[in-house]
Amino acid sequence: MHTEIKEKPSFWGMINYTLIGDGCLNGVWSNSLKQEPDLFNEIARKVDTAIPGLAGTYHCTWIDMPDNVVSGTLVITQVRNTNSYTLTWTVEGDTWFSGVGMLLGDRSFIVTYWDGRTIQFPFITP
Repeated sequence: MHTEIKEKPSFWGMINYTLIGDGCLNGVWSNSLKQEPDLFNEIARKVDTAIPGLAGTYHCTWIDMPDNVVSGTLVITQVRNTNSYTLTWTVEGDTWFSGVGMLLGDRSFIVTYWDGRTIQFPFITP
């Protein structure tokens, strides 16, 4: 199935991931294009669960409006010597979103993200 990228204005969003074990993340998200109180869901499963920690490559799927299911790849990279991470979501080889996140405790990962094709976050270096 081929998913088309629809042109949209620059935006940003937030995701609250719960680390549910066995390399799985369950994210509840919204962004600046959605009308309150719209909340959506993303599920991500780590490709290689033998690699410890949060960093790694994940298969991910999220539900977008209008009832559009999107599947892609999420790469999470830890920023050296910090509790911060960079994130990149790709669909069929194209970068759709970029983001930064931070672990809060043992089970929460809070992320902000933006249009990865047109906006760069200048000061985070993995």
